[in-house]
Amino acid sequence: MLMGLLQPEDAPMNGQENDVLDEQLAYYRARAPEYNDWYYRRGRYELPPERRQQWFAELEILERALYELPPITDALELAGGTGIWTEKLAQVCNSVLVLDASEEMIAISSSRVGQNNVGYRQQDLFDWQPSEKYDLVFAAFWLSHIPPSRLAAFLSATRKAMAISGKVFFTDGLHNPNSVANDHQLEEPGSLLQLRKLNDGRQFHVVKVFYDPRQLVAECRRAGIQLTMRTTGDFFWYGIGELL
Repeated sequence: MLMGLLQPEDAPMNGQENDVLDEQLAYYRARAPEYNDWYYRRGRYELPPERRQQWFAELEILERALYELPPITDALELAGGTGIWTEKLAQVCNSVLVLDASEEMIAISSSRVGQNNVGYRQQDLFDWQPSEKYDLVFAAFWLSHIPPSRLAAFLSATRKAMAISGKVFFTDGLHNPNSVANDHQLEEPGSLLQLRKLNDGRQFHVVKVFYDPRQLVAECRRAGIQLTMRTTGDFFWYGIGELL
């Protein structure tokens, strides 16, 4: 179960929120070459055979949920990372625009995907204001890196990017110690920060918030989005929404 939607007054980040977000971006820029190890459970992220099988089975549930959406013309992917989901979106959408703050992630994604119907823009999502509308706004493993103080603004921007009959698709991880690297410690659900390590030993703090599903649905509703959330089992949740 997801837990712990903390309001800014309940869990202040000691006035250092911008510094933490800068450190988070530096981490993902540095992590870009090894990011896929987490998704494919390699190296420090290796799982025992039974849990590994479950991990990939639950990822397939997420993929099926995406493929079962109504036909999509134009999609916007937020924090597209190394292109794992961009590749899937390109198969079901006429066009995909990918936003990511990391030029390193964009370089890996564009090399991986290589499709003419995919475009990229380097964009800090904490400063993002959409100028176009899309049939689908998609974000995988991004919401948990948004501080509670900035969630409303992000959801408001997301709503502005949705076409009248458009959909939003969010997915992220459940609080599960098997999801992190074997040299990481998963913080308690109410924490706002997590210490992450790279393969070379460098350490960074990132925002990591396990939002309570009822509160997240309520936040989306306040932003004008009707979100229906489900879990895949032990590892992931996903939510599909439309305009109210």
